[in-house]
Amino acid sequence: AERATAAESARADRAEQAAEEARGQLAAQRQAADEARRELLRLEAGMQALTAERDAARADADRLRERAVTAEVRAQALQEQLAARQETERETAREATPQPE
Repeated sequence: AERATAAESARADRAEQAAEEARGQLAAQRQAADEARRELLRLEAGMQALTAERDAARADADRLRERAVTAEVRAQALQEQLAARQETERETAREATPQPE
């Protein structure tokens, strides 16, 4: 009976030790999971910041494209005005030049 009690006590000690190891492993896994969650949150925040930066850059690029188109249209209009003015000046110069009789 004493031997049985000693064997049961030894089994109980081993079971308690195994349970303690399992609790330690579980605590370590929880800690690792918490750290992984924190890292995921940091990464998600970084992604949101990069997405916002990308969207702002796209909006800037769109505005710059609009300005470029506007500048191109304005340059074309100015070229046309210049050509018309030069033609008018040439006509005026021809009219002012005495014609041989």
